[in-house]
Amino acid sequence: STCFSTFVKYFYDHLRYLNLSRKSGTPPDPSRLRAFEEITMHLAEGPRLWSESLTEEIPIPALKDMGLRPTKPENEQGLLRMMQEAGRKLVEERLVDSYFGNISAYYNETIYISETAASLDELEGAIDPVPVDGSSSIGITASSEFPTHRSVYSQTPYRFILHGHPKFSVIMSMVCEKECPFRGRCHRACPEKRHICGAPVVPGEIGTGPAGIVNTVPRAFKKHDTVIVLGHGVFTAGTDGFQRPLLRMKEIEACAMKEYFRNERTYSGYL
Repeated sequence: STCFSTFVKYFYDHLRYLNLSRKSGTPPDPSRLRAFEEITMHLAEGPRLWSESLTEEIPIPALKDMGLRPTKPENEQGLLRMMQEAGRKLVEERLVDSYFGNISAYYNETIYISETAASLDELEGAIDPVPVDGSSSIGITASSEFPTHRSVYSQTPYRFILHGHPKFSVIMSMVCEKECPFRGRCHRACPEKRHICGAPVVPGEIGTGPAGIVNTVPRAFKKHDTVIVLGHGVFTAGTDGFQRPLLRMKEIEACAMKEYFRNERTYSGYL
């Protein structure tokens, strides 16, 4: 969590610094720009970010390239294998750190969901089957975001959900130049209707209160298959398996990263 938070804070602070410099008419510190470029070269995408045009269209991977089972499960064991594969893929694609995020599926009146603090690339034995009728207390070890998953399933036709913390999607969800009375409380009460690469950005905190994601996320899923929670992470959902949700999360993160560096170059004077 420390590495994730440090990454997000550094890149967010850098963009905010450049924007404030631009507004004040003060040229950004050249040494800071050089340090930023050196740091980004350590990203897997670093060399490409500095060599490619950021105005080009983002290539979208084909569904067949996701490497996941393309059909609905035939039985419970098949579903568990699908969830384990999807969890590993989330980590491999750097869309979540191993112990963050969660994954679930609705099958035979039961919600199968990763346990709290489960390592998503090692989900064997760490998936809880929670009956939707409340007939079992097994959900006590389920992810803390179980109520949100349950609400999505009860209010939409989706049956498969991925929740990850792709870094640039989180960073861009916090980028807002508008000054308003809600500044500092954005994650709980932002009234603005914002989108990142076509996905809505909603406020929300863990829990079931009025500002809880259990209320804000399901509402957004009624019109979209992807929802970004401000400063928190990304939820994606599908009806036929995890292929489409994984593709959407990759797509949103690639788009958010390109948007970040497009803003960075504009603010620093490169574009």
